Formats: sequence, C-alpha cells, structure tokens
Amino acid sequence: MAAAGLAERFSEVRRQLPASTQLLAVSKGQPSERIREAVAEGQRSFGESRLQEAITKQEELADLVGLLPPLDWHFIGRLQANKARGVVRRFGTIHSVDSLGLAERLARIAGEEGLSPAVFFQVKLRPDPSKTGFEPEELREA
Repeated sequence: MAAAGLAERFSEVRRQLPASTQLLAVSKGQPSERIREAVAEGQRSFGESRLQEAITKQEELADLVGLLPPLDWHFIGRLQANKARGVVRRFGTIHSVDSLGLAERLARIAGEEGLSPAVFFQVKLRPDPSKTGFEPEELREA
C-alpha cells in the first residue's frame, strides 16, 4: 500500500476515535518500512508478538530513537517464560500476562534490569479450556 493510502487510513481511524484514545498499531508481520510510514503519520505505539522479529525491526528503526514522543513498543500475545528477559529489555508494555509465575518472573527480571514495564494481566471471563489467563477469583487472590 502506498504511503498516501496509509495516511488516509490513519486519518480515518483517528477521526472515529475519542481524542483521549491511544491507538496501538499491530505491526507484527509488517516490514520496518511500513512502520516508518506509520511513524511519518504520527503513530508512535506498535504491537509485536515475536521477540526476534521485533528486535530486527527495532534495530532497523534505531535512527528514529530521538523522536519526541519516542516509539512505544508493546509485546502482545503469549509470552514464553524463556523470552521474558528479552521482552522486558525491549518493550515498555507487556500484554497478556497469564499466570502468577510469569508475573513474578517479569517483576524479578525488571528489578534486575532496572526497568519498569507496564503489565496487563489476561483474565478469563468465560470457562474455555483452550484459553489461558487468570480466573477472576485467582487474580483477586494473587
């Protein structure tokens, strides 16, 4: 898609959102050049679900580091415990923390790294064995 098409799409989406809404562009599977196009349109928050793909993009976009406001990277999707340190180092926000063990691991690593990522807990509101996340009562107890 040409930059003009992307600009039109961002403009249309923003017109439909309340001014206080922060738009998270899911950039997983998109090349760095598409992210550059979105940045040129004012987008700053991007969601990725694969650590290695995100690292490559962040390195390719390193020249954008001095932007104000800076790029805001969100890890979305299921986080494997063995990727926790890399995610803490590379993302300011971590979505879908689905267990107390993972939350504790992230907190320990964040402390060791001197970082404070925002964390969102995944809560199962319906009994579905194919889904992960905290049961509401389990989260209250934790």
